Amino acid sequence: MPVVLAKRDLMVFVRHGKGTISSFIIPILHQILLNGPVKMEPSHEAQPRRFPLAVFVAASHVQVTRIYEECQRFTYRSQVRCFMIHSDDDTMIQFRGYSSSYHILITEATCFDKLIDYDAIGFDYCRHLVVQGIDKMLQGGLKAQICRVLQNYTQCHPSQRQTLLLSTTLPREIQWLAEEFLDDFVFLKVGYVNLPRSDVIQKIVPVGEEHKRSFLISILMAAGIRDISNGKDALTLVFVEKKKDVNALDVLLNQNGYPVTSIHGERSSTEREEAVRLFCSGQCPVMIGTLMAIRAVDLPSVMHVILYDMPQDIEKYSICLSYTGHPDKVGLATSFFSNKKNLTTLVPELVDMLKASQQEVPTCLQRLVTSREQHLPVVTKGESEIEQCPIKPQGNGEQLTTTTTVIS
Repeated sequence: MPVVLAKRDLMVFVRHGKGTISSFIIPILHQILLNGPVKMEPSHEAQPRRFPLAVFVAASHVQVTRIYEECQRFTYRSQVRCFMIHSDDDTMIQFRGYSSSYHILITEATCFDKLIDYDAIGFDYCRHLVVQGIDKMLQGGLKAQICRVLQNYTQCHPSQRQTLLLSTTLPREIQWLAEEFLDDFVFLKVGYVNLPRSDVIQKIVPVGEEHKRSFLISILMAAGIRDISNGKDALTLVFVEKKKDVNALDVLLNQNGYPVTSIHGERSSTEREEAVRLFCSGQCPVMIGTLMAIRAVDLPSVMHVILYDMPQDIEKYSICLSYTGHPDKVGLATSFFSNKKNLTTLVPELVDMLKASQQEVPTCLQRLVTSREQHLPVVTKGESEIEQCPIKPQGNGEQLTTTTTVIS
């Protein structure tokens, strides 16, 4: 807040659940109210352009909705009006249908790009541009749109404008964007970046691909997830790599009596919002999803994160773990590790991270690192403990009657 009030550009890296939306809305709203209404020149165009005083750009419809709700909360009973544009409907129909003047615009990057194309928006009076989740946009292939938005904004009254970029990770592309478009900016990190806190217990468990489903059910059974009376205290996120596996696990767990919901990129915004609502309320304390889909929504700190599919790089691993752990409560992260996937790049960095976080390093990982350093051939299936499931499946391998001590 002091940086925003000082009218400095800002590049901030912050983990989930830190109140970033409020910390930007409050000082921006303060300056809008302090400066009073802006006298705009009357427009004689058939389709006049809009001139917002502040613009929030987010990565997804869910984020746009969340920011809009926060803006509405803080601008209640004031003269400041907010307007939201999302990608579910035609952008210009929404935009032209809003006849009243507004001060704060909240939109997705793709929609904002269209507004620039249609010459429907002007930056003449805009003094604040906030880009939320810029790392998600870059990973989602929106680099061109983001650069265009920043370029159009920074060229208009550079001495009076303020640009604020928010990210949860620290890729090199973001550093380039900051140096290219920010002027005299403050570089701020809140907590650890790309390194899990010490209040997250990390368990790397060797599980063969054919035993993953059985092992997942055994973990949920041991945690007592079927008892949804304590759902909000047992929130569990399951990260899966492929959309088809998300659907398959959703069906499997529902058939076995677990209150579960799921989310991925092919679901509609209504379906995604309903899934998030069911999860956050505790009605469905288990959510299965792809990393990209889960990153597009704001979730509370959960009790347990399960990496059903191990990510290929350490950055994605760190992002998954960022959803659990709290200063007042220890979180748990369980990762299913199998050498069927090419994880040779991840393993050394993962071992270093476990050591840095003072976590137990499994023997299977240490052996892989040692064999790699000595240029020895990595053991194959049948010779490695990685392919041996810690729990022997029973029956058809889909449902277990035994429990595990992995989360004890």
